[in-house]
Amino acid sequence: MAKPSLAQGPNPGQRIQPHFRFVQQTPETNTNDPSVASNLFHATLGILRQYSDLLEVFEKDPDGTRKYTQPSNYVLRSTVGKHVRHVVDHFRILLTETIAAAHEPNISLNYDERNPSQDISASPQIAATQLRQLRKQIRRLEGSAVQLDTPVSIGVTVSPEVDRDAVFASSLGREIWVLCHHAIHHAALIRAICVEYHIPVEDSFGVAPSTQKHKEEKKAEKSRL
Repeated sequence: MAKPSLAQGPNPGQRIQPHFRFVQQTPETNTNDPSVASNLFHATLGILRQYSDLLEVFEKDPDGTRKYTQPSNYVLRSTVGKHVRHVVDHFRILLTETIAAAHEPNISLNYDERNPSQDISASPQIAATQLRQLRKQIRRLEGSAVQLDTPVSIGVTVSPEVDRDAVFASSLGREIWVLCHHAIHHAALIRAICVEYHIPVEDSFGVAPSTQKHKEEKKAEKSRL
């Protein structure tokens, strides 16, 4: 029996309306465009800079370390420090493996095989140092000959009952942006904890670029009415 098309609804003759902007077209990749690389690295550095700016708030607060490690009552089993560590760990894995494979045709990595540093989750000062190091590595990567379309093989644990990892194909540019989006997601959770404990955080922290763009478009649309 033939499998139904993804565009076919559950009822005969019914079709699912596309939700995503590019679902009906396949745009050509443009990772070789210098402006694309420049924009991606600029965005990555900006997101990491936001994390660094937030950590400065904790560093300057005499009670900052306690607030940084204080569990949330609403985001269960979470602290600001744990979220920062999680984000830093993922970037460190990608950058470490990318640097190690500088002269190889393919980058192999597994985000699940991380060794979390408890120091990062316990100390805003140590976390700030690690973020400065990440930003330096991103700038070095931007100035290197490595291309965004460099193939990446990612091993993932899809089930605790399966010993063998699944391996998926990706690219360096896509993985950098995945980690940026991942960092924004965790920034939104960090933001919730900061609001809970009255810690100041900038308005754009934890807000995706697509959301910001949509808001600006709506604002411009209203101004024309």
